[in-house]
Amino acid sequence: MSITTHLLATDARHQLNKKGGHSSEEDRQKLFAEACERYQLSGKILLADREFIGEKWLSFLVSKKIDSIIRMSKTCYKKPISESLGFVYSKLEKMALKAKKNKKSIIKQFQMKGNIYSVVIVKNDKDDPSEPLMYFISTLQDKAEILDGYRIRWHRGMPNQICFKHLKSNAAPLWASI
Repeated sequence: MSITTHLLATDARHQLNKKGGHSSEEDRQKLFAEACERYQLSGKILLADREFIGEKWLSFLVSKKIDSIIRMSKTCYKKPISESLGFVYSKLEKMALKAKKNKKSIIKQFQMKGNIYSVVIVKNDKDDPSEPLMYFISTLQDKAEILDGYRIRWHRGMPNQICFKHLKSNAAPLWASI
């Protein structure tokens, strides 16, 4: 995760992972509260991966007026999604799997802790039988904006994400030694 302002990208991962492993919701809130004092983050969009989830965390972002696009695991938020008007979670997954093109996606708005979120389920661009679908939660309402926004994480304009992906995939012993 990084905060990007103009051409400056400040990697926050180091701050969140000083203890090793995934960050807690409290750690993330503390870091972002400090970042909000330094930067104008209201109206910005947080692009994050699966470890940046949690009801308190999402509510915190909404309270700071920070939109988010977060990739989530298959099991996240099934209950509030299914309990909201419209198709239940399992039906959304089936619809996404039946889509004829990878670009087809399913979106549903749902409410959690008084806030409105969107869940987007899309076929994985990679032919990965262990992960045929990708799941996103967002405060945004437009599925194209959500999917296009998340793709920015891996765009050439975000070299720190590409570098991190390479290190994460190929240099696990290096991370263990830091």
